[in-house]
Amino acid sequence: MRENTLLTSYKNLTQEELEKLPAKELAHIAHEALQNWDKLNQRLNQDSTNSSRSPSSDNPEAKAKRKAEQKESQSKHGTRKQGAQPGHKAVVIPLVELRPNDVIIDAKPEFCECCGESLAGYVDIEPYRRQKHDG
Repeated sequence: MRENTLLTSYKNLTQEELEKLPAKELAHIAHEALQNWDKLNQRLNQDSTNSSRSPSSDNPEAKAKRKAEQKESQSKHGTRKQGAQPGHKAVVIPLVELRPNDVIIDAKPEFCECCGESLAGYVDIEPYRRQKHDG
């Protein structure tokens, strides 16, 4: 409170009256003015990331800055594609030999997915085999 009272009391002084004040008193006034300026700047620079305020209370510049930072952090973490990376040794699980009591389900499409042509009578030379184990 004393700071505001002191600065308020000097606020109405003219340039000539301020020039007549001793240097020590002027230094004290300047110091308090700089402290107040710093406090006001800190309040002005607050946003939802450095205070308890909600994100909806941020000004548009702060929102844009936060979005840019999020995008930058995502680009740092998202440089690799999903799945195995180049140079990774593949893990191949060999298919189990067919036994007499195994059930084989022949799942062939009736039409081509690309052109829609009928696949009746088409024989696949190397069919894809998938293994499902119940147990």
